[in-house]
Amino acid sequence: SCDKYTTKEGSVAAQVSYSFCIDKELGICLKWEVSGSSLEGSGMATFECTQFKTSYNIELPEVEESGEE
Repeated sequence: SCDKYTTKEGSVAAQVSYSFCIDKELGICLKWEVSGSSLEGSGMATFECTQFKTSYNIELPEVEESGEE
């Protein structure tokens, strides 16, 4: 299972939101999302770990969205 951390920063003119999913057992980031908007536009980026290449057999858990921001 994962811990999900979210934060929002910004002002009236520009807002940025970050979200991180950290594996409880391994302590690594399995998913990272950032989105932002300003008076000039908006955008977002996502990273999601789907596979490890190691000599160990590691199964990645499903990331549960909490819906809380």
